Amino acid sequence: MSSEIPRLIRLLADDWTENVGHAKHDLVALGHDVVLPLTAAVPTMRPETQLAAVEVLERLAATDAAPALIALLTSEHTRVRARAAQALGTLRIQPAVPKLQEIYGYADHPATPDAIAIRHALTTLGARQEVIPDLTASLQTTAGTLARCWPMARLKDVINDLADHAQVVLHYQHWSVRDTGTHKGSRRDSNVTFAPATPWPELVESARTAALASIHTPFPRPYHFAVVEWINQSDA
Repeated sequence: MSSEIPRLIRLLADDWTENVGHAKHDLVALGHDVVLPLTAAVPTMRPETQLAAVEVLERLAATDAAPALIALLTSEHTRVRARAAQALGTLRIQPAVPKLQEIYGYADHPATPDAIAIRHALTTLGARQEVIPDLTASLQTTAGTLARCWPMARLKDVINDLADHAQVVLHYQHWSVRDTGTHKGSRRDSNVTFAPATPWPELVESARTAALASIHTPFPRPYHFAVVEWINQSDA
């Protein structure tokens, strides 16, 4: 093992973002020898440092880091749980499915970052069937660094299509994709309250109304896109 590895792992906790970035780059460059000492250090790291460690493990395609990543699903920090779930999906860690399903059941709300990341991971791992109606699927595209998005000019159509197929729209995120890069805009939440006694069709229509009312871009440009998050009744 390179003598540089322990120093670089410690540097992941540095207060300077630039130093952390260099440490992540150098750890990835050292290859798979990093995985064992890094996973051993993860449990005692601060949450921000754990996020950096997970990124390194993901970039190394370290499937043998599965136990450490699965353990992070029980972190008390939402961002850590979300990032661990994302990595487990990206690395296609199939044995993580039972724990992902268990932790999803404890989520405070379907729109929290960890709940969203867990759903996406379960979909990637084949343990969740996403409902995506034909029109919504046909309008789906990629733009800049966005792997899946929809033109803002067709957002109303997408929201109505999802609601017409009994999907609750949780939120959508504005993005602008220009020559200067992919730029994040405002996020619009439907703010649906998931009360056990509320009929699902009522939740669907409440979310539809809120999402449509929140669209304030009367003349969207071709470089305006939205990333939409929705759930089926089986996800609630």
